[in-house]
Amino acid sequence: MAVTNGIFQKRSIAMFTLAALIFSWMGDILLMFQEAKPVFFMSGLGAFWLAHAFYILDYKKVAVASGKIYGSKYSIIQALIISGYAIFLIAVVYDNLGEMKIPVILYAVVISVMLWSAFSRRGKTFPGSFYFIAAGSALFVLSDSLLALNKFWSPLPEADLFIMATYISVQFLIIQGLVKHVTWVKEL
Repeated sequence: MAVTNGIFQKRSIAMFTLAALIFSWMGDILLMFQEAKPVFFMSGLGAFWLAHAFYILDYKKVAVASGKIYGSKYSIIQALIISGYAIFLIAVVYDNLGEMKIPVILYAVVISVMLWSAFSRRGKTFPGSFYFIAAGSALFVLSDSLLALNKFWSPLPEADLFIMATYISVQFLIIQGLVKHVTWVKEL
């Protein structure tokens, strides 16, 4: 979808997007085998950590290109809300993390920064691009929250269905938002 809808019109965004999608795909594959060996969960977590890092680079590229590298007046409030949510979720699952405490905390940091970076795009891109990416990034946090609660807190009913439904929506929304940004920049 990213390739056929013109994401490669803006090379730097295309490379970060492609890297994010490749690492997401690797994470998907690795998590499929997590029941066989715990190392697959850790490796999948690492792959998704890298995917989020590349999405952060994508989102920051927009800010630099717009010439507006400073956040809005709501940036600090957004950062506090996102951080508060991450701390709350970690507190809920913390006692059950065992040797996964540090990796899960590091993952929570990167996904929180990714979400904050998505929200920080307001006013720096086409509104449609902002809303698609903000929604997709928020859904990524929801999807991973469901995964964390299901794995480290208590099994949730139909967890796999909800995790995958939100995750598929995530990738669609983020790619749509990036395509809208590239198209908007081309039209300027």
